[in-house]
Amino acid sequence: MNEKARPMVDKELQVAVKETKRIFVCKTELRDACLDQLRQSLISTRNNLTRDHIYNYIGQGNKENVVVTQI
Repeated sequence: MNEKARPMVDKELQVAVKETKRIFVCKTELRDACLDQLRQSLISTRNNLTRDHIYNYIGQGNKENVVVTQI
């Protein structure tokens, strides 16, 4: 998989927010954390979607990592 990161269009962002709210409807702490991370990533000037950045982030420890995928 050699896809490049690109900005989300408004429709994709709306779907991501809606799905996050649906998935974590009973887990409000996780929902709020995911939505906050999404907002932060949208305003970030850092390229934080690279494989190396994600591996380093996971490797820092003291975190509970949650991976959300759409089936």
